[in-house]
Amino acid sequence: MFRRKLINKQTGKLLLYALLFACLLTACQNNRVYCSYHSVSFEKGWYKQDTLSYELPQHLHPETYRLEINIRNFGNYPYRDIWLSVSQNWKDSLTYETDTIHLYLADEEGRQLDGGTTGNLHQHTYVYDKPFEILHPSSARLHIVHLMRTPSLMGISDVGICLIKP
Repeated sequence: MFRRKLINKQTGKLLLYALLFACLLTACQNNRVYCSYHSVSFEKGWYKQDTLSYELPQHLHPETYRLEINIRNFGNYPYRDIWLSVSQNWKDSLTYETDTIHLYLADEEGRQLDGGTTGNLHQHTYVYDKPFEILHPSSARLHIVHLMRTPSLMGISDVGICLIKP
């Protein structure tokens, strides 16, 4: 019981620091027009069937943006990479385009690659090579699922997206 309370306190502190860190990052960059994060359960992990859905706000203007996918993971993440499926319907509200993304989070020795670090929490950013033209912001959605072989992926804290004016 005491150990569980200690872990929950530590997790709460880590999430608070991560939130403050994210606020500092986004405050310094005025070309970000939208950012949204979904937390993943520390105790249960990210189940294969759990789809993280992002609905774009209606106040966005139809134009071209750059997309960033941000992954925050704890030091206990058991793999050095992650495979994601990213589906979006920004051009046509009925048609989804899907991309598969392979992100390396650590090198061969297990050291975390790039990204910021706050305590035991690491942030990694993947920037899409191609620009995204959003024609109908009122109906635009993006879905992310992990494609790892394990049914429940442990060690991931948050998954987020950011839209940036080029």
